[in-house]
Amino acid sequence: MPRAVGIARQTGVNVIPWPTDYKSAQGPYRQANFKFSGHLDMLETAWREWLGLTAYYLTDRSASWFPAPEKRQK
Repeated sequence: MPRAVGIARQTGVNVIPWPTDYKSAQGPYRQANFKFSGHLDMLETAWREWLGLTAYYLTDRSASWFPAPEKRQK
């Protein structure tokens, strides 16, 4: 989601991020275990997103490397 927020801000679109976290409801993601090979699958998803954030920032497709939440005006 940070990558999508960065792209939207770069184009001047104001967005409100709303996470859905579809993977956390699945059984394997709620259990603690020591199966190293199973955890590599989850780690791959995280690394892919971090590499995407870096590539988009370096190619000026994103407004910042890791977009922080905007401060709301009251």
